[in-house]
Amino acid sequence: MEKEFWTEKLNHLPIHPGVYLFKDESGEIIYVGKAESLKSRVSSYFQDSRNLSPKTVAMRDRARDLEYILVDSPAEALLLECNLIKRFRPRYNIMLKDDKTYPYLKLTLKEEYPRLLVTRRYKNDGSKYFGPFTNVTAMNDTLAVIKTCLPLRTCGVKPGRMKNRACLNFDLGNCPGPCVGKISKEDYRTIVRKIDDLLSGDSSEIRLLLTEKMERAAENLAFEEASRYRDQLAAIDTVLARQKISSANSRENRDILAVGRDGDEAMITVFCIRDGRLLGREHRAVTGCGEQSDGEILRAFLPEFYSGDRLIPLKIYCRELPEEAPLLEEILGERRGGPVHFFIPQRGEKNRLLQLAEKNAAMLLDEEKRNKNRDNKDVSEALENLRGALELPYTPRRIECYDISHFQGAYTVGSMIVFIDGKPKKDQYRRFKIKQVEGINDFASLNEVLDRRFKRGIDEKKAGKNTSFADFPDLFIIDGGKGQLSATLKIKEKYHSEIPFVSLAKREEELMIPDREESLILPKGSPEFHLVQRIRDESHRFAITFHRELRGKGQTHSLLEDIPGIGPARQKALMKHFKTIRAIENAEVDELAMVETMNYPAAEAVSAFFRLRNSTKEKE
Repeated sequence: MEKEFWTEKLNHLPIHPGVYLFKDESGEIIYVGKAESLKSRVSSYFQDSRNLSPKTVAMRDRARDLEYILVDSPAEALLLECNLIKRFRPRYNIMLKDDKTYPYLKLTLKEEYPRLLVTRRYKNDGSKYFGPFTNVTAMNDTLAVIKTCLPLRTCGVKPGRMKNRACLNFDLGNCPGPCVGKISKEDYRTIVRKIDDLLSGDSSEIRLLLTEKMERAAENLAFEEASRYRDQLAAIDTVLARQKISSANSRENRDILAVGRDGDEAMITVFCIRDGRLLGREHRAVTGCGEQSDGEILRAFLPEFYSGDRLIPLKIYCRELPEEAPLLEEILGERRGGPVHFFIPQRGEKNRLLQLAEKNAAMLLDEEKRNKNRDNKDVSEALENLRGALELPYTPRRIECYDISHFQGAYTVGSMIVFIDGKPKKDQYRRFKIKQVEGINDFASLNEVLDRRFKRGIDEKKAGKNTSFADFPDLFIIDGGKGQLSATLKIKEKYHSEIPFVSLAKREEELMIPDREESLILPKGSPEFHLVQRIRDESHRFAITFHRELRGKGQTHSLLEDIPGIGPARQKALMKHFKTIRAIENAEVDELAMVETMNYPAAEAVSAFFRLRNSTKEKE
């Protein structure tokens, strides 16, 4: 089963850059990796183990699921990998250093004559930052081109401080010499604007200049010089490749919402950007939306998604505004404690991020449909195999499972869980407080539960009610061994029921069948094995949850609740004043009457209750 799962996962992985996340059986992320081709990289984990390190083999063997996020370039994959490792700190990843590993280019716009510097720290100082750059070599090559074609001052000397001559950089043509007044402030700002345009993505002017130089050098047969210009053009292309995963100049929080559609089903993908970094992706599947617009889907989705303590950003971007957008902005604004605005991006980085989110939504929707088809196939196979193994006359559509839970005979409860077509039907689960059985007696407790279930089911069926009890199952499963099964067969005989009964022992998932000497052990790992295991675990979970609730209520029950005339307000006042039940028991009537909300009749009732209780104890 597990092998088939991974085979199908690998077969449908895209040949596309992205980040992949391995998860363990609890859903915790245990490894984050990047890939130029997700299909090739992830498939390599499932090839010959001799080529993998022991740590990688251990990670792969522990992994039970895989999630991936598509991006547009290997550089974006690298940055997103770093962001996710810092956020989730997976146990099989090497913990990376802070993002000071990747440099920025800093244009010091607040200075009278700005400079272009390399820095590994982002500061909110009014400068304009470009990056971070994962390819440091290409960044340095581009910086060299800028220094040659659009030189700025590189020294820290304030302009106008030098009176006689400029430094050597001016003589070499690497500085326009603002310190000695060789360039006006307006001309210097023109150079700054051109550098800003270049690093913001508009490279047309400098590309034209370098192309002309390259062609001129080639015409003069100066091929070495021409190749140098060619390399500079390539470096500019590399540096200016869009990196949407981290934005140096937009450190705000914002969410990007995309809707993927396919008939009656949709997938909403949310890119969560915090402090200018993409920190992850969330998604929700939506059904029954064939007739609805994207705006109507978002109107239903947004109030639910941004509930609880979820951080709500100032800006939310989507392809189509949600229906009743002003009202939603008001509602989300109240939750946020500040304004919230919806935007439709038309161009630039935000539009490219939205396109990427749409690509992920389409991919997730496709995967959701494949998983649903696989689950339906597995469930159908499991039910059919179970029918054959138990020699049932028909495939069991509705299965009910019963379990008993108690603590040393106290707080005994029974549970009834329902599976229809192999899937839990939680709105039809039922709980039973055991009323007729004292002490530890699972057999009698099961009899009581099933007797009540049959009696109520018959009554409601006669009354024409469409309830969980009126719909009888095709198969009863009892959590327990042969003893539990034998006890419940009395109920089968009492009501002359033809519904098959089996019991399920916890060890090895053994099924006990009436009139069979040997138990039935389902093939381990088979679809029917997993189905029966899931039914039993769900029954046990539901029973023990109810048992703990009752037990918790019983342990917190106060004796004061049993005293006539002492309601919640007086109980609270007495406990606040005396601190303990023992102190209330030992108090005089006058002391009790002086407590807030109390009077003499109430104080006498409390005193009389404890005298009677102690007298009864002594007699026992």
